Amino acid sequence: MDQFKKLYHEYCKTYHVEPNDLLLGEIQKVSGEDNKTKSLNLSSFNIPEAQCSILGKILTHDFIFTSIQLNDCNLSSDALSALLHGLMTNATCKILELKGNGIQGSGTEALSKVLRKNQTIRTLRLEWNQIGSMNSPAFSIFCDALADNKALIDLDLRNNDINHVGASELASALKRNTTLRAIDLRWNNVGLIGGRALLAVCESNATLNELQIIGNNVPDDIMQSIANALSKNTEHRKMHFEHSQNMTVLSRQLQNVHEEKDREITTTLTRMSLQEQAMLKANKSLAEKLKKLQEALDDRKLAFNALSAKYTELEASITVAKQENDDLLNKMKKMEIGHHESVHQIQRDHKQEKDDLIHMQDKLQRDLKESLDVQRRLTEKIHDLERKNEKLQTTVHELHETIAMNDRTHQIKLTSSDDEIQRLKLKHKEDLKDHELVANRDIQRLKEAHTASEQTLKEQLSKLENIRITLERSRNNQQSIAYRELQQKLNFQSVEIESLKRQIASVELTIHAKDSEIIETREKIKTDYEKKFRSIQQDIDLNGELKQRVKQLENELKDQHFTDQNTIRELQSRLAELQTTLTHRDQEISRLKLEEEHRLQFLRSAIVDYIGTGTDH
Repeated sequence: MDQFKKLYHEYCKTYHVEPNDLLLGEIQKVSGEDNKTKSLNLSSFNIPEAQCSILGKILTHDFIFTSIQLNDCNLSSDALSALLHGLMTNATCKILELKGNGIQGSGTEALSKVLRKNQTIRTLRLEWNQIGSMNSPAFSIFCDALADNKALIDLDLRNNDINHVGASELASALKRNTTLRAIDLRWNNVGLIGGRALLAVCESNATLNELQIIGNNVPDDIMQSIANALSKNTEHRKMHFEHSQNMTVLSRQLQNVHEEKDREITTTLTRMSLQEQAMLKANKSLAEKLKKLQEALDDRKLAFNALSAKYTELEASITVAKQENDDLLNKMKKMEIGHHESVHQIQRDHKQEKDDLIHMQDKLQRDLKESLDVQRRLTEKIHDLERKNEKLQTTVHELHETIAMNDRTHQIKLTSSDDEIQRLKLKHKEDLKDHELVANRDIQRLKEAHTASEQTLKEQLSKLENIRITLERSRNNQQSIAYRELQQKLNFQSVEIESLKRQIASVELTIHAKDSEIIETREKIKTDYEKKFRSIQQDIDLNGELKQRVKQLENELKDQHFTDQNTIRELQSRLAELQTTLTHRDQEISRLKLEEEHRLQFLRSAIVDYIGTGTDH
């Protein structure tokens, strides 16, 4: 309040105006009250125009007075315009009273500007003025501003010389206004036409609740119709207010339910997180055990693969050596007979040992298959929690397939080695014979083609000679043309003959080159056979050492199988415990879901019952 007085004195000094003692007394009176909201009451004061101008400037920055009363002050149009200019940007005043000031013309236009720009004034008292005077279009401007205003709720226009034309303009403004609730038009001159216009707007405007038109020469039936239309708006507004209150209560209840639900979900999630941490610890220890088992299986797999690779290389070298030995069988019969006897003896011994090894491997295969089935069932139960176990399963499965494949290939090689030796021997001989026959056929075919081409050329030459003799008898120009054509044909035939001769020569060269290649390959096979025979003797010596190594690996596999069974039993017991915990957790989650569904169903039924009772009322 001291700031308001300070501004008042500063503006008075600036504009060279003497401070008004009455105005200062009123300000001092208001400052003595202990109210947060203040009321500036200057009713019946004779306020000069200069003081009104200063008050208008102060009210531009005012944030204290929520109610301003300027009743019966006989304000001039300029003084009123100055005051209202300050209220255009005022954001504190909610009640403005301007009764008995003779407002008309420019004053009405100034009020229109306030209604357009000010969005805080809720109540406007304009009793005993001349706003509705038809001497100027100011009231029409006032009605347009009222239509655009979105803040005014209560408007008092008693005794303002409003006739039926003004009432019609006011009715058209109320059609666009959506905030005004009460209008006092008593003691004007609205008449029948104005009453009908107001009745029409009351039937269409849903926010207007009160319209007083006593003393306006309006028929009673129109007044009763206006009262009925406004009563409907009042009931509708009351129902809307009750509905909004009920919806507020319901929303609070729903919010409380949601908060309780969130708390329950939070506690459930914390419990689940603790259980997941315990499961993660258990899975981590299980993963470490599986990793150790995987490493042991990888070591065994590498050792077995190395052994099978060596054995495969040995079998391949033996097969190649036998094939080369068959090519030179006629020259080395005695050595071959002794070698065959030793090879057959070694094969019988090796086959007996291999049968024992196959029997042990079948047993190991069955055990591995059982372990794989157990591991597969375990992986199906725990899904994503045992992905590392799936990796172990695939590794064991690959080892099983590798062992089975090596056994099958080895058995097939042993059973078909003798037949393959004889077959390859006959095949080599037949290949040599076929090669010679093909070469002879190619030479014979080329010779026949050469003789046939020569015969055809001779026949063509004889035909051409006959044609030449017949053509000599024709005309001179035809003879020259035919001669040229025959000459071209002869040249073409000679070129073909030369190309055939070159082809024959190239075929002879290729035959000679193939013969030389055959001789070189025979010599090379002899030297390679001698080298392979020496390597075969060394491999036979190493075969005994490999047998001992196979026995050691069998013993190690047995021990590993025993340890694998123990680890699998431990894993099964651990997985059973995990499964029981998971089932308990699923039961708890399903229980919580059922409780939430019951709560939601109860809320839905309550809402439906409430809506049904609201519609019944």
